[in-house]
Amino acid sequence: MKIIKILFLFITTFVYSQQKIEYYNYGYDGMESISRVRGSDSMVVYSNYKSRPLIRREVCDTILNNYKKLKNGPYIVNIKCAKVFGRLEIDRKHNLVSIKYYYEKVNYGDTLIEIYKKPVVKSSKKAKKRV
Repeated sequence: MKIIKILFLFITTFVYSQQKIEYYNYGYDGMESISRVRGSDSMVVYSNYKSRPLIRREVCDTILNNYKKLKNGPYIVNIKCAKVFGRLEIDRKHNLVSIKYYYEKVNYGDTLIEIYKKPVVKSSKKAKKRV
């Protein structure tokens, strides 16, 4: 009987300690910040895509603080409450720096993982009317 109780306790602990995975197909898209670089004529425009509303400002500030060192490609942003996995695109043209960050996955520690999943578009077939 003791072994059954210990086994039950172990299994319930294991089941409830797992991270919950949620999929989302919505998010905030658009320009988050436009600013001038100090001591220069350059302007920086930051846009994010498929972002989570509660953490988008903190992610924006983290990327803008380090944008001079960053390169195009996969990029992980570590903030207080989460680790954001995404793809970074930086375009530099004359006096304009355009930064685009595409969210792919957000890991909220040991509790929750949110993964972006493209929405399924149902095609509506309209019947052609024959006269």
